[in-house]
Amino acid sequence: MNWKIIIIVIMLIITLLLISPKQYIPDKKQIFGCTKPIGDNFNPNATIDDGSCIGSVIGPNGQIKYVKLSDTK
Repeated sequence: MNWKIIIIVIMLIITLLLISPKQYIPDKKQIFGCTKPIGDNFNPNATIDDGSCIGSVIGPNGQIKYVKLSDTK
């Protein structure tokens, strides 16, 4: 077998092994945003949660406070 073909095949295998499923999504457009439906800024088109989700909480004095949903438990 030709050495050039062997090297090309090895490089192709290494390239395919290094590409993780999250990095290569050919059929789906990646849209960053809030993917939590309870978030005030929920984006139904978002495919990747970027940590920007916020929610509103009414404080004891009736004021509205905004919190990151990732900070709540």
